[in-house]
Amino acid sequence: ISSCGIPSGLAATNITTTTATISWDALTGANNYDVDYKIHTATFWTNVATATTSLTINLNGLSANTLYDYRVRGNCSSGTGDYSTSQFTTSCEIPSGLTATNITASTATVNWDANGANSYDVDYKAHTAVTWTNAATATTSLTVNLSGLSANTLYDYRVRSNCSSGSGDYATSQFTTINATSCNSLYDGTMHNSFTTAVLIPLNTNVNGTISSATDTDYYKFTVTQTGYVTV
Repeated sequence: ISSCGIPSGLAATNITTTTATISWDALTGANNYDVDYKIHTATFWTNVATATTSLTINLNGLSANTLYDYRVRGNCSSGTGDYSTSQFTTSCEIPSGLTATNITASTATVNWDANGANSYDVDYKAHTAVTWTNAATATTSLTVNLSGLSANTLYDYRVRSNCSSGSGDYATSQFTTINATSCNSLYDGTMHNSFTTAVLIPLNTNVNGTISSATDTDYYKFTVTQTGYVTV
């Protein structure tokens, strides 16, 4: 019977969607260690290290949002000890397929692809801003409408997945709102609120302008070079 003890202090750190680092405490009397891992529902173990003298092992090529088992045993001069076993779950998959559609001067719709997550968090901000604005928390939709945006402005937006194991990393993208349209014509660009400041306009021209209040009056003038009729 082996007198080699059982490793303790098993921990999984640096967990991402596809990687993890497993570690354990040094076992008195152990010369080295054997390490295996597997998906929790799998039958067979995958050996990741045999007779390693390290106390940490990096795992790669894992699947996102998946429960894994891992085990460590010590090898002593007296023989091989029993396994100590623990578990970890990989992170949520990062959202993909981010797009921005229906962009106007003040609104936009952000979209992303489904990845098996329970829900999603969505934030946005002007590119030059420091603080993010939350647009949706734990939404099960794959689209979120943004409103109250500024015209001709570059915006960042980000989406992350929420799974049973926790929240994943953000995927980030950008869009730019379009220029605000104005009903004003080039003849409405100066002050012309009196007869003396009337703006000269050519004949046969549509003039659009903004009336700032019910008492606002704008003055225009035109030149007639021959007899006839003028319709205003």
